[in-house]
Amino acid sequence: MMAQNRFRELRWVNLDEIARSNAAKPAAPGGLESLGPPADAQHPMVRLLGRTGVPRHPDPAASAREEAEFLLQAAGEVEHQFIVQYLYALFSLDLAAGGAVAAKCSTHLEAVAEEEMGHLLTVQNALLLIGAPPYLERERAPATGPQTLPFKLEPPSLSFVSRFLVAESPLDAELPDDLGDLKKTVEHVGVLYAMLYWLFQDGDAPQEPWRLPPLAFPSGQHLKPEDYNADPAQVKSLLNRAADWGAALGGVHVLPPPTAALDTPAQMADAARRALFDVALQGEGPVEAGPQEPKETSHYHRLLGLYENIKGAGASLKLALDVPVNPYTKPADPADPEAEPNLITDASALLHARLFDLRYSMLLLEIFLSVSIPRTKLAGGAPVRRTLSRRALSVEMRRGVGALSRKLVELPRKASQGGIAPPFAGAPYGLMSELFPPDERGGWERLLRLIDESSAVIAEAGDGASPEMKRLRDDDVAFRTFVQERINEFN
Repeated sequence: MMAQNRFRELRWVNLDEIARSNAAKPAAPGGLESLGPPADAQHPMVRLLGRTGVPRHPDPAASAREEAEFLLQAAGEVEHQFIVQYLYALFSLDLAAGGAVAAKCSTHLEAVAEEEMGHLLTVQNALLLIGAPPYLERERAPATGPQTLPFKLEPPSLSFVSRFLVAESPLDAELPDDLGDLKKTVEHVGVLYAMLYWLFQDGDAPQEPWRLPPLAFPSGQHLKPEDYNADPAQVKSLLNRAADWGAALGGVHVLPPPTAALDTPAQMADAARRALFDVALQGEGPVEAGPQEPKETSHYHRLLGLYENIKGAGASLKLALDVPVNPYTKPADPADPEAEPNLITDASALLHARLFDLRYSMLLLEIFLSVSIPRTKLAGGAPVRRTLSRRALSVEMRRGVGALSRKLVELPRKASQGGIAPPFAGAPYGLMSELFPPDERGGWERLLRLIDESSAVIAEAGDGASPEMKRLRDDDVAFRTFVQERINEFN
């Protein structure tokens, strides 16, 4: 099983410690003093890092290569968790009662979730550039205790938008005064991407397009030429492109662009920096973007608009359906008093929730296999990875995650309710304990297992199988044969 909870394991180092560490290091060629005066305390990045600290590998002795992989994995977890939380809120909207505000929420949440998908794939590309494997993990269950980026499935509300507004805010944002403690307790995603950008620099001097203040980061902690993927042909064969995923996700950023040269370590470093900056720009809109800022379609600006709309509508606004926070099919701790109200016990809702978790796992596994298999591998004359990416988006995302999410918020949560009435169920986003395999064959075998488990759940519904279940059952017939053929290739 892959590692998890990379973000929670990050070590947040304050600027005083960075300064002491930098002062103790031997002078870089040309002298660190050649980079200019000490970091300006008024620089937006310095002010922000002064509050958050600099995200670092938990081992102070980690190399730049080890740190880059760890931080990219942390970024992947963040992007994955944001996608899930945005989707849960999207499908929990009460479009009939919420009127124009709910309609705007729907448009923006769907757009942001799609763009976060592009960010997640871009992180996989950056991992590939340094020879690291794909990473699609996330928190497996809502974390206990205070969290700077809490994983919490909840319907849309002013509080929901508020915590993401802080998380995706740019360096110099003037956040609304009534966000209170969220300004101090919710982490900014931008600082993680800033540290990653620093690691991909070839030295301490600022590099376009994101001119980071040098003395706010660990001096000399940069990837070396030998840290990059030594096989440019492998990079080109495995790199995700927008075209691979663009049929269903128009407008997402899967970077670097097809025109980027990736034949040398210097070219890979440049492509990674520009990709990381563009992800940060689309999410938070870094102040260093110059004339490109403000970017009205950034996640921050979209969320700020939603915040103002929801707040302006007042307490009378009914934005969300009566769905649970963190729905459970079975709680991790049966004695948890907060779990029972959110526990799904209605028989039909439970079957759909179990099926949802299987299709969500299938979606992730199909993405994992797609990004792991070279473009040159064909089946029936078509690239295997293209078959997988199209399947992931057209079947698992639309007919699985999407259709089952909509179905679950129409089903009663409790067996005792006696009819279709609130409170409703919700998508639990549960994952099998060991989803991601060590090799390709293991991936196909786990995918076959998920297909068969999905078929068993649908069969359990019998004559009561919903149209959503029946469509997925039909979708799996030919695909099961395709998966079995891939397994047979290893025999």
